[in-house]
Amino acid sequence: MKVLFYRYNNICERDVLQGFLELGVEIAELWHAEGKPSDRIRAVTGELQRAPVDFVFSIDFFPMVAESCRLFHIRYLCWTVDAPVLTLYAKQAAYDCNRIFCFDSAQAAEIEVFNPGHVFYLPIAAPVAGRQAAVEKCTDRERYASDLSFVGSLYEEQCDYDRHSGLPDALAGRLDGILEAGSHLHAVYLPELLVTEEDAETFHRYMEGFPVLPGESFLTDKVVLTQLLMANKMTCLERHRIIGKLGKRFGIRVWTGSDTTGFTGVDNRGFANTATEMPVIFAQSRINLNHTMRGIRNGVSLRVWDILASGGFCLTDAQPDLYDLLPVGEALAVYENAEDLLEKTDWYLTHESERREIAAEGLRMVRERHGYPQRLLRLLELGLTG
Repeated sequence: MKVLFYRYNNICERDVLQGFLELGVEIAELWHAEGKPSDRIRAVTGELQRAPVDFVFSIDFFPMVAESCRLFHIRYLCWTVDAPVLTLYAKQAAYDCNRIFCFDSAQAAEIEVFNPGHVFYLPIAAPVAGRQAAVEKCTDRERYASDLSFVGSLYEEQCDYDRHSGLPDALAGRLDGILEAGSHLHAVYLPELLVTEEDAETFHRYMEGFPVLPGESFLTDKVVLTQLLMANKMTCLERHRIIGKLGKRFGIRVWTGSDTTGFTGVDNRGFANTATEMPVIFAQSRINLNHTMRGIRNGVSLRVWDILASGGFCLTDAQPDLYDLLPVGEALAVYENAEDLLEKTDWYLTHESERREIAAEGLRMVRERHGYPQRLLRLLELGLTG
């Protein structure tokens, strides 16, 4: 079996490549090139003419790859690792050649409407071998040690929502209220419930550079406003709130390029190298905080799998899909709100043996049940049959 792997340097690609190799899949690689969509279609079709394969694969969905696969009557399997992925709303997502795998069950349910029977829920996997190798290779692990750490953006640099100008006061006030209330709630996603299509269309008119897709698509202004712009803004509000609370009470080390000026008890170490430093941070931190970006409505983010694969203890926010994948309190710990986060942080910092047992069980469980070979085998079973 041979795959053409369409690559764009996503963080998960190396682990997927290794997973395919472990399953005995032969791999040809084609790198995403800058240029017009027509140029990319020619690149994919040229590669398919040069070296026939059984299917094409990519992380996330590329409409021009789907166009090429449709021409050649070949399966295109793709797997999302983030949300939202706006290209999933392109008209090409409805092509019969596609088998679309979404890491978030809410994302899968939404996209399945465009292509019934060809969209599947498939969680992200844990890259145990790569993360463990990085930890073992590090010769200065103490440099990365901390009681409480967070790796990631605080999202103020990703708040395009704030770029609107002249928005009517009544709408601006109502949206700000939804953002503030929504940043405190996880049981429901308020923007989807309370923002109307008319609201979104009005917002579009008052924001220069409002994200759109070229050509025909299923994408609506409401999807862009609620799942991207408002989601990023709520993530920013919530991350600033919880990092501020944790810093004041316990002190926290953050590895981020975001500005933390004005925070109390926050030790900002700057960016961490994903491949070489991040796994060591997770392994050497007594507690690793995960806060899921709010555009991920049900799914378990890549950060959770990375922490567990590194042998770290993970304290994460509650996500609906999580409870079907990992036993809470055994493989990782979950907090329900900011107050619960403070209480659980205090408890696990003072209960070392319990924390160590959970971290060890999390590593054992993802190694046995949630590795890339297991996930990719499922992807091939669903994607190449029927």
